[in-house]
Amino acid sequence: MDMSDATEGASFWQLHIAAWQQSGLTQKAYCEQQELRYSTFGYWVRKLRRAAEPATNEEGGGLCAGDPGHGTAHRPDPEPAQRPGDPRHRSKQPESG
Repeated sequence: MDMSDATEGASFWQLHIAAWQQSGLTQKAYCEQQELRYSTFGYWVRKLRRAAEPATNEEGGGLCAGDPGHGTAHRPDPEPAQRPGDPRHRSKQPESG
């Protein structure tokens, strides 16, 4: 697929996604009405939503990578040595001698 095919495909799906959003129908009902493959429609909804999201920052405070479509912000995990219960988390005791 060359770049013009990809652009035409994205335009086609952008139009359908906009029409679906205005329709008030579920994705599945819209696809049945328009004779579109539901799985392909869902793929393009996710793909175009991801492309429209702002870039996340490097500290990991951006959107959840596990489900790009849900739009929930998450805090980054603490460093492994800071996790409670981690054997590396023990405080240093001065050696008595």
